[in-house]
Amino acid sequence: MMIPQARCMQNTIYFLISGKVLVKSEEHPMTTFSSGQFILQPIGSRVEFHILESCECILYLFDRPQNVCNDRFLSGETMAGNMTVTPIVMNSCTPLVLYLEGMKKYINDAMLCCNFLQAKGTELIYILNCYYPLKELATFYAPIYRYTKSFKYFVMQNYLKAKDVESFAQLGGYSLPTFRRIFKETFGEPAYQWMVKKKCQDIHNDLITTNQSISEICYKYGFESLANFSHFCRANFGKSPRTIRNERIGNI
Repeated sequence: MMIPQARCMQNTIYFLISGKVLVKSEEHPMTTFSSGQFILQPIGSRVEFHILESCECILYLFDRPQNVCNDRFLSGETMAGNMTVTPIVMNSCTPLVLYLEGMKKYINDAMLCCNFLQAKGTELIYILNCYYPLKELATFYAPIYRYTKSFKYFVMQNYLKAKDVESFAQLGGYSLPTFRRIFKETFGEPAYQWMVKKKCQDIHNDLITTNQSISEICYKYGFESLANFSHFCRANFGKSPRTIRNERIGNI
């Protein structure tokens, strides 16, 4: 079975609980990813998976890495350089194995909510940073270290601040034609199309996973009124924001 090539909209850590997968990406070219290992694909990267054995995988998605120790983070960034990125073994770290066993049970029992997921995300970062040596972590995070000063990083750090493509270009000091050209070369689609898609993804995520009120979400994304926000949701999701929120509540 093959999962076709797709672009990662967020940084994604793949924890392979069981099975075997062939990974095809710039970061992991023709890499066999086996049970008990985990890999990282950065925002904007393209990845294709070939399932070699029936598998079970837990994904952790995030926009930017949590920095729990500035000195350690900067040291890792310096070390990353031209390191070869390889899968990391999770079975050598008992706390990580126990953490993933717990997450698997929570997911199967549908015992998830926004605050809980945020807490577990922080716990995961602490486990990785406390139980793995710096050199191994530098290798693991190398794809992120390499793009922190890139155009991709600028986009992911600032897209919420921009109301339209023109203001986005001005924010980075680009002319509009240059910004559009670089954006399409980097992300594979026009800036406006990407911004709308990302906005939809973030709004839907806020509605179903956070405790923010509908009004807070509305104004967070720059809508002038709840009526405009409702129209946007109906046009892009086929449902009102309240319906989406109620579906979340109904599934808890």
